[in-house]
Amino acid sequence: MYRSCALVELTENDLAVMSDRIKLKTIIDLRSPAEIAGDGVGALGGAPRHYASVPLLQHVPSASAAPNPAPLVDRYRRFLELGAGGIADVVRILADPSRHPAVFCCTAGKDRTGIVAAILLSVLGVPSDEIIDDYSAGRSQRDWLFSFLSRRKVQSQRITGMEPALLDSAPETMAQFLEILATEYGGARAFLLEVGLDESVFGALEEGLLEDAASPVASPDQEVDVSRRREVGEANNGRRSAIDKNP
Repeated sequence: MYRSCALVELTENDLAVMSDRIKLKTIIDLRSPAEIAGDGVGALGGAPRHYASVPLLQHVPSASAAPNPAPLVDRYRRFLELGAGGIADVVRILADPSRHPAVFCCTAGKDRTGIVAAILLSVLGVPSDEIIDDYSAGRSQRDWLFSFLSRRKVQSQRITGMEPALLDSAPETMAQFLEILATEYGGARAFLLEVGLDESVFGALEEGLLEDAASPVASPDQEVDVSRRREVGEANNGRRSAIDKNP
């Protein structure tokens, strides 16, 4: 299982790795219709893969330059409030083992994919501190992220004057999001049950996305050029989540 930025600048080696080595079957695209229309779906978006457009929001949130002490926390709360149906659809797809290996992506691979990954990892029993570490690993890529977004049709119109915090992946942002998820929704599983999923989905996720902690991890030469892979935590009696990050 992978999470990623928009798959629109993949190299030939990236395509070979994802097609021939990873044997990717499913792409779940969390971008808005305008983002997809502006940048396309990339070379991986066609047959024989399953491509699912699951926008968490129909429109990209505004990028106001006005001071805000926690702009991303407010945005992530909005994803929970307005994007709940989309999050449920993503989880339904990922609960189907015939769709694996799969990648879920947005434009930056940080915010929409970040909260979906956090919810999935929470469901799988990964400790909060490891979810926070996984999310904040992207902080070192802010310069790359700014450059990448500058080349995107929709995001390039928003990035000039964007509040710097919107490009960050601060650990306190994810900590606050997980606190909201726990205190206002009762946790990830309760949130998903509230939006229409049932308990059987959790068992399917565990079966499909957890592996024995002793299982081998891919070597660095197996990585996609644009990726930063991060092993995320051990949980559930010695089993680890098989969600990797390709921002």
